[in-house]
Amino acid sequence: MAVFFISDLHLCASRPEINRIFFEFLRGPAHNAESLYVLGDLFEYWAGDDDLDDPFNASVVSALAECSRAGPAVYFMHGNRDFLLSGDFARACNARLIGDPYTLDLFKTPTLLMTGELDLRTPIPQTEEYYSALKMLKVPVVMLRFNGEYHGTSSKPSNFLRTQLYMMSWYQQHRLGSEAAASGGAEAHQP
Repeated sequence: MAVFFISDLHLCASRPEINRIFFEFLRGPAHNAESLYVLGDLFEYWAGDDDLDDPFNASVVSALAECSRAGPAVYFMHGNRDFLLSGDFARACNARLIGDPYTLDLFKTPTLLMTGELDLRTPIPQTEEYYSALKMLKVPVVMLRFNGEYHGTSSKPSNFLRTQLYMMSWYQQHRLGSEAAASGGAEAHQP
């Protein structure tokens, strides 16, 4: 079953398009999920649980409660815009409030991290921290660094080709459930 993560939707009555997409998501894919994690800033602002009767807020709470009753466990983490969410909100949605940070074991999914050494969106130290955390959790993981690349890995034809070959090899290795998948992985650098 699927596990969904959403964050930073900033729902409010004045943003009907994002609201529509959110409600469709709850009635659709999330309805049949194993769990739904809302990781902060679901609302543009949250004045507190005494605001549950506001018509817009009530519609969001009702939709979340309906989704939760369908089966998925719903979890909420506070954001900087909705940090006043508390027990009344969670009970009304049939959800559980979780702390920040929150540790979650999702199936020990083998993970391939590829990053450009010039990446400004996901700097190397951030990727290295993620890699180290996965290694400590004994998740099969490999980290690949690409010289002279930013967020993508295709500014040089040779890097584009390496990216494709690494991905095909990784997926083939883990699709077949080979012995190497259980080894915990290793860091690799661009050859």
